[in-house]
Amino acid sequence: MRRRRYEVPWYGHDALVVRAIGGFVEGRVAALLQACAPGTRVLDVGCGEQPLRWMVEQSGARYTGVDVALNGSKTTTAIGVADALPFATASFDVVLLTEVLEHVPDARQALSECSRVLVDGGSLLITVPFAYPLHEEPYDFVRPTPHFLRRACDEAGLDVHELVPLGDTLAAAATLLAHAWPPGGALARPLQLGLRALIFGATHLLRGLASNRIGRSAPLGHGLVARRRRR
Repeated sequence: MRRRRYEVPWYGHDALVVRAIGGFVEGRVAALLQACAPGTRVLDVGCGEQPLRWMVEQSGARYTGVDVALNGSKTTTAIGVADALPFATASFDVVLLTEVLEHVPDARQALSECSRVLVDGGSLLITVPFAYPLHEEPYDFVRPTPHFLRRACDEAGLDVHELVPLGDTLAAAATLLAHAWPPGGALARPLQLGLRALIFGATHLLRGLASNRIGRSAPLGHGLVARRRRR
């Protein structure tokens, strides 16, 4: 995650997705850490600028961040890739894999590696985009369905305890439209902001009128919590 906090202005093109991801991740991480003893070992895979580090360390847990390169703050603990983690088996109690799986060529192997470094009964938290534009190209490879996530987790020795859509189909459509206006110079920016204000305003209005009728078959992404089965 290339941000330090799950915060973005309401008119930002990623406003809806950041809100959906942040609400899920921060809530579930807090619950996982609350159930753990002080000194719990937490691995943040593809940590980026480490938006969750403060939560982990504030709880008394031990934070380790791994990524393919050193982050801008130079606080990355280790350099490595998600499908070949540079850690021993059963090294961590919690593994975080937020907005990373789509950037791994072999998503199944990445899940297998996350499972390998977890202790028996350890928890894995995942968020991954679904109806969302390509980004960080050319390193954008997959958009996993919930069915893929369940099967791949099962194959990796993980039991899924929660799997939910992040953002509904309306939020996904609004986000795709917000990305439709190509970047341009100074004159284009007011038009971009005006378009986003119109799109997000209409989204808010429609949700208020028919929130119970909005489908979730094509959400912005998915959030998952799983636990490592006994070996």
